[in-house]
Order: sequence, then C-alpha cells, then structure tokens
Amino acid sequence: MKYVFGFLGTGNMGSALVRAVAKQVSADKICICDHNESKTSALKNELGVSVESAEELVRNSEYLVLGVKPQKLDSTALEIGKAVNENPNLKIISMLAAVDTDKLEAVLGKREYVRIMPNTPVLLGEGVVLYCTKNTTADSEKTFINAFEKAGKTVKLDESLMDAGMSLSGCGPAFVYMFIDALAKAGEKLGLDGELALELATQTVKGSAMMVEKLGNPEQLRINVCSPGGTTIEGVNSLQNDGLDNTVSKALTASYNKSKLLSKK
Repeated sequence: MKYVFGFLGTGNMGSALVRAVAKQVSADKICICDHNESKTSALKNELGVSVESAEELVRNSEYLVLGVKPQKLDSTALEIGKAVNENPNLKIISMLAAVDTDKLEAVLGKREYVRIMPNTPVLLGEGVVLYCTKNTTADSEKTFINAFEKAGKTVKLDESLMDAGMSLSGCGPAFVYMFIDALAKAGEKLGLDGELALELATQTVKGSAMMVEKLGNPEQLRINVCSPGGTTIEGVNSLQNDGLDNTVSKALTASYNKSKLLSKK
C-alpha cells in the first residue's frame, strides 16, 4: 500500500490531525485531499505530505481518515464508492459528528471502523480524541493509537457513551473559555487592566487544571484553598448559592440532547 493514512477533508480539525499524525508517521506515508486546494497546498509545503484525488487517496491508503461534513456522507460515498470496493482491506477512521458505525457500515460496507471525536485543543497537542471501534483488530487499533498520540489523549468509550463524552470533552472547551472570560471581566470590574485580568484568569485555570491532573480530587483541592472564614470560601459560597453545579449540568445536558437529536437525522 502506497500510503498508511489518507485524509479526506482537511478543515481545521482535519488539518490539526494531519499535523499530529505527521509527527508519528513518515510524511511520504500520508496523503491528503480537500476541495480547498489552498489548504492542501499549504499542508503539502509545510509537512511534505502527498496530495491526491479522492479516488486515488482511497485506492492507495491503508487507513482512510474521513473528515467531510456529516451531511455529505452519502454524496462522498458515491464519489469514492468504486475506490472503496477496490480496496477491500481499507480501514476507516471517521470524525463525522453524530454518525455512528452502523450508519458508516450501511453506507461504506463491512470493514474495520474507528469512530473518533476530537476536541479543539488537539491543535496544540493537548486535546482529547474519544474513540470507539467496530470490527477492528487489536493491531489496527494499536496503529491508530500510536499515530494519533501527538494529538493528545486517546480515550476509548463504548459507542453508547460517545454522545455523552463528546458533550463533555467536545463542547467543554467552549464552557471553559466562557469561564475564563467571565473571570477576566470580573477582574476588570475590580480595577485590573483588561489584558492583565485575562492573563491572570488564563494562568489560574491552566495551573488549576494541572493540579487536578497531577493530584486528582478537585473537591479536596477546593477545600485546601478555602480557609475557614477566609476570602475564597465567600466566593465559593456565592457560586454554590447561585447553583453553579446545576448550571453546568444543564449546559452539558443541552449539548447532549442536541447531539442525540442530530444522530437520529
């Protein structure tokens, strides 16, 4: 096989994953294709990967990383169907939101599938790549994990939990950005310069996340910061009285319900 990984679709997420995989896999074993030729040209110049037509990419790759828009799955399948059939050992890694492996198999036939849900911090190699498998051998799964290692953490889930996981890790960054922004704006109201307030809020969230990563138990870490009768406990009590836990739960549930709705279409 000419290529190990062929990326069909190099949008923002697809491009980030190409860059991550290129850190683990030789560039001459990676092929890309996208209707936006400026993106493929830029990636080719940056990384040294090959650019092919969709049909040639599918025909000559061991793994097809499918990064087209979910609503274009059927039309894409028609475009590459012949090439897919000519490559019976082709494994498919799909990042199509709300498209499960049963749907993929119905459209593209029975073969090995890895369904992934990456989040935006993969751009910096600090993301989460949720995944589930269907008909996938242990060797194929290992190849996938090794290739995507530089994107961040790969976390395997039962497919029934993919929507829940995506709601947390996929939508979660937006919620965290909102919290950082809220912290910074609150700091401004107290008299801090806006740029400084954002710097302090960002570093505080970054450092706090690292504390949880290294030490675990965020509840205990919160307790450790709160001296009885001190300043932090006053703010914590305010957040609790305003229903922070319930607010976050409602946001996550709203994202989850939308995901389930989209998956039924």
